[in-house]
Amino acid sequence: MPRNIAAILYDARSALQVGSQGELGTLLGSSTTSGQRWERGRSAPTPKQLLRLAALVFPHDANLAAEIAAAGGSTLGQLALPAAPSSPPSPSPSLNGIDPVHVVDSVVCAAAEAMQVAPAAIRPALGAAFRRARLVRLSVEAIEAALNPPGASAEASGAPTSASRGHKTAK
Repeated sequence: MPRNIAAILYDARSALQVGSQGELGTLLGSSTTSGQRWERGRSAPTPKQLLRLAALVFPHDANLAAEIAAAGGSTLGQLALPAAPSSPPSPSPSLNGIDPVHVVDSVVCAAAEAMQVAPAAIRPALGAAFRRARLVRLSVEAIEAALNPPGASAEASGAPTSASRGHKTAK
């Protein structure tokens, strides 16, 4: 007999290290209230949301992902997931003794400069963005590629240009 959806969602939250029912709802494209209703058994995610959840859970727990896919009316094979979960990401390169706080401050300052705001104004937005990226297992490289598609100009992407850094350009 299949388990109820609320129990499956609870296990999925644990596997994904998602802290709240509402956060799971947001992660799947619904409201925080919907996420709370799902786990209380008052409503259920759509089949499409369950299939997305199965894909997110798969790297952490293939059996749970299969159970979620079945609840969404599919199988892992139909979702074209790999035969085995992918290996964990490689560790970050060594910072050669540099305090990570200073490296992060450099990223915050680059974002602040691109937005022409103070670093304190952009820090919460960056924190929220990186938290979400971690939840959906996006690498920094994948984010950069999505934000800067091929053919996009450096100025449109927010990347610093020689002109924005105060360098004179040859004419």
